[in-house]
Amino acid sequence: MIKIEVDESYAYDALSILAIKVKKNYTLATSSNYIKLNDSMSKQVENHDNILESNEYLDLSNTNQEIFDYLDKMKINPTIEDGVWVDTMNYQRFIRKKALQEKFFPDSKITEQKLGYDK
Repeated sequence: MIKIEVDESYAYDALSILAIKVKKNYTLATSSNYIKLNDSMSKQVENHDNILESNEYLDLSNTNQEIFDYLDKMKINPTIEDGVWVDTMNYQRFIRKKALQEKFFPDSKITEQKLGYDK
């Protein structure tokens, strides 16, 4: 197992994605991975439960859910507009991660960068 340091918002994004996969009944390994990540984060972040109940986390989770649902539909009947939609939603996901990072971890700046959105 490789342990890496990531932005807090990155970890909460990963946790929300694993939660969606658990809801969609992906695999038992997904459930196990969710439990491990959640436990690890709760030991490291004092206000972990408050973050999971926050509007920022809910917004991030809802955006991830919307992306998952759309991608499932897109697999059946893809169109050229789908790429634009996915790109737009991926940027919205970044905005939501940034909001979570700034609210709960103001002393730790997000290191992820999105290119091509400064126009």
